[in-house]
Amino acid sequence: MVGVTDRVDSLDPVATYSSGAWDLYSNIYQGLLTISTGSEEPVPDAAEKCEFTDNAYQVYRCTLREGLKFTSGRDVTPEDVAFSVERFHVMADRQ
Repeated sequence: MVGVTDRVDSLDPVATYSSGAWDLYSNIYQGLLTISTGSEEPVPDAAEKCEFTDNAYQVYRCTLREGLKFTSGRDVTPEDVAFSVERFHVMADRQ
């Protein structure tokens, strides 16, 4: 766990890039991949596996682990992950 002393201005990962917010996000949100302590290589977290699917290294595909649930108890689906990724792209295009 990481303590956060910097200002956290939003709990929405799309809404801010502050280091304080991202320190908090790494403690409360699960990602497809994570970086283990002492490593530089991403390893699967919510993903079962991820890999490039083309020779140009432009298409990266992840397989979602089974059994993931939101705090409400609803299953996490590939469509949920796609929505989150697309939301980042839409917000980036507005900037």
